[in-house]
Amino acid sequence: VFQDFEGQSREAKLWWCKVHGHRPLNLQHDGVVVALRSVDGEATTAQQAAALVGSVCTAALGYDQPVTAKDM
Repeated sequence: VFQDFEGQSREAKLWWCKVHGHRPLNLQHDGVVVALRSVDGEATTAQQAAALVGSVCTAALGYDQPVTAKDM
């Protein structure tokens, strides 16, 4: 059951990357490694991306799903 939720969360993260022009580099068991791009000359920080992706995942799953940025 949890694998289904993890998959839905990953799909939501990939959707967010596609819509906002960021590049997914690698799928992880609990997330996605993403190369962030600048939008309108403004860099998207990892913390901003995590907050936005958390909102997308929460909407997709129907329950609060916090997302944290991790250093690579």
